[in-house]
Amino acid sequence: VALDLGKKWLWLLDQDDEFHIQSTGVYQATIGENPKESIFAPIIYNKQSIVSPFRIRFGGGWQLQNINPGIHPLSQYLLINTGLFISVDAFQEAGGYENEFPLDFSDLDFVHRLRKKYQQFVVVSTSVHHSFSINIPLSREKRLIRYQTYLKAARLFRKKYPRAIPSILFRSFLMSVKLSMRHYSLQFIKEFMKTT
Repeated sequence: VALDLGKKWLWLLDQDDEFHIQSTGVYQATIGENPKESIFAPIIYNKQSIVSPFRIRFGGGWQLQNINPGIHPLSQYLLINTGLFISVDAFQEAGGYENEFPLDFSDLDFVHRLRKKYQQFVVVSTSVHHSFSINIPLSREKRLIRYQTYLKAARLFRKKYPRAIPSILFRSFLMSVKLSMRHYSLQFIKEFMKTT
């Protein structure tokens, strides 16, 4: 659609993102200050912790205590798609989103491919609050279906990026324990065991 309309940029947003009222102006100013850059990312918070950008260590993600606005090497970070402001050219060059990841891990897969084409990105001096789907109230039945979808995507991601296997397995296991405790059901742990 952006190509058909002759647009230069995409701004990727989720329905549960909360932006400061000044965010649009901050994005515009940052892009104006960095006219040669193609990738701009805000600082994403979930409660009090930074969830994006985050560092990559031992194949997994490590949260940052802080990160300064400005240019950073993309080789050292991963980004979630929330608030990502990216040129249409860069989006196309990286191949866009893969249909095999309909939801979970689609942004991480995309950024892995983006890192092969671009060396850096710009952290925008604005913050966004993002709510993860695991925190949305659902019945046990609906949550189990959602968790099964997550595990399917996790299997695909582990297969495509073997270095992430320990991190993804650990993350998936912790989620199964948390959901089992929340819903008083061992079914989530059983679903996790099927994937290992």
